[in-house]
Amino acid sequence: MTIPRLIGIYIVSLLLVSGIFAHYENKTFFEGFYWASVTATTIGYGDLLPTQTITRCVMIIFAHFQVFLCIPSIIALIMMRLIRNLDLFTHKEQEWMEDALEKIAARLNIELPKAPDGEE
Repeated sequence: MTIPRLIGIYIVSLLLVSGIFAHYENKTFFEGFYWASVTATTIGYGDLLPTQTITRCVMIIFAHFQVFLCIPSIIALIMMRLIRNLDLFTHKEQEWMEDALEKIAARLNIELPKAPDGEE
């Protein structure tokens, strides 16, 4: 999953639930979008509340979807791109270090132990 795809899912779910809320609660689409945004961000002012059973059910599913799936997934993807393991070496760097170590061992007349997997 990519960040743009997750953000797209987030926006589509906001728009879909906004329309459902507006339709069943006899509100404007903007009021529905406002309610969906406040619910998705877990602010919950309480100024707009679902009164119909259908919108209450949709709200329960929507709130759980946003809080437990969508928002954590977006944050995890962003963090994966921000955090780099600086201890990782490229294959080329690993081969250079192995060659350098072998040259140093040869100059010092030291026998290197075999690799754990049996390769030399």
